[in-house]
Amino acid sequence: MTQTRRARLADVFAYVGIGIVVAVGGVLYGIYTAERGLDPHLPMAWISLVLTTVLGLGYVARSHRSAWKRPAFWVTMTLCLAAHLLLLWVPTVLTLGNRVLLILGLSCGPEYLLITALLEWLLRPQTPGRD
Repeated sequence: MTQTRRARLADVFAYVGIGIVVAVGGVLYGIYTAERGLDPHLPMAWISLVLTTVLGLGYVARSHRSAWKRPAFWVTMTLCLAAHLLLLWVPTVLTLGNRVLLILGLSCGPEYLLITALLEWLLRPQTPGRD
């Protein structure tokens, strides 16, 4: 088995594992709300906040894997996470509620491009004698 095939197989197992965790989590949430007599509707605004944060910043981090050993990468990612949560999502979730999915669709692409461009600029190789 080649390394590429092993990597693909590992990816498949990871995706299946994630799917199982999400499915089991949904079932457990359903059982929990039914037993307690709680509102069965999911808090979609907060779920979309968590998913967009994990997926958006996760893809950026994955595409810059070679920079993981550099402290500047982690400082930048932490600042982007703080900006993502404090400036964009928390105010949106608190004011728009479930209508946040509209904002989600409109902001994910530009946010990803902005963070990627910022990382590319900050982590570019430094050439001696250049201002």
